Amino acid sequence: MKKILISCFLTLSFLSNSFAQATNQGSNPASISVDAPPVSVGGTGILTVIVGNTGYDPMVPGTYRVAINIPSEQFSFIDPAAYITQNYPDWRVVSVNESQLVLENTYGEISPSEAVAFDIQLLGSSTASPSVGPITARSYVAPGKSSQAGNTDPLPADDIASSVIVLPVTLTSFSAVKEGTTAQLKWATTQETNSDRFEVEHSLTGKAWIKIGTVASNGESTTLKNYTFSHRDPVNGENMYRLKMVDKDNSFAYSNIRSIVFDGPAADLSVYPNPTVDVLKIRDYSNVTKVSIHDMNGRTVLESGVSTTGEINVRNLTSGMYLVRVIRANGLTSSQKIVVGK
Repeated sequence: MKKILISCFLTLSFLSNSFAQATNQGSNPASISVDAPPVSVGGTGILTVIVGNTGYDPMVPGTYRVAINIPSEQFSFIDPAAYITQNYPDWRVVSVNESQLVLENTYGEISPSEAVAFDIQLLGSSTASPSVGPITARSYVAPGKSSQAGNTDPLPADDIASSVIVLPVTLTSFSAVKEGTTAQLKWATTQETNSDRFEVEHSLTGKAWIKIGTVASNGESTTLKNYTFSHRDPVNGENMYRLKMVDKDNSFAYSNIRSIVFDGPAADLSVYPNPTVDVLKIRDYSNVTKVSIHDMNGRTVLESGVSTTGEINVRNLTSGMYLVRVIRANGLTSSQKIVVGK
């Protein structure tokens, strides 16, 4: 179960209403907050719901439920049962339909001064309008249970947030195909309003994303517009891509993810030897401005310029697989998986 300290949880301003309710009653340990993101038409967003125990007793298994309600004409849930099973084994999905998701702490308790933060993925409807859609979350005692431990207050804790379907662009297609050792990305829009740019992002894990390029948009358009981007430095294995569609006021939305698997060597093997024990050498290092090394969870473990010898010391890295990103003076970025062994 993913938990956070309630002391941090209570400092968030959006808890004020629900926490005040609990404080006034004096006996209701349940607190809840919901933070709703803007979501594009056909795009995805993360709805964060935090539920917590502000009381003095544990919320024992099977006593605590959370109901999340969304306007079905604007959003839908993306596979919450798989998400809960994988990330929150102490919880289960009691029910889910087009407008409501109900969760329960069936297999685990929430201790005093702890909270659980859920990141529920939403999909924007392809027919949604650019209007505000209220999203609500409610925590309450499970049916058939007289109380949560220490809770004699029958009133649930509630919170509400609003999410706006944003329309920087109407994306009608997005594809990624192999052309030799290059990943060729293509997409098209049929409407652009106040749109500024497309940022092309690349990932190997689907968790950590790095911008590899930017394509200017047309800004204002009601006709079909086509765009392309070439990634000349894919890695050996699966390469995932998505578009960050940025408005002129810096609001943004993400496209769906596209992936390509390259079976051969990457187009640009920028670092060697591979595997390595202590030192990485950079090809054409005089044109390199920055090198960063990331673990497979996306954490940056080393970031450096290039020495006059074109070498980077990796002696302090533990054995395992890493992703090396090399940025050149002309703006091109290359990525390569390496293995460090001891």
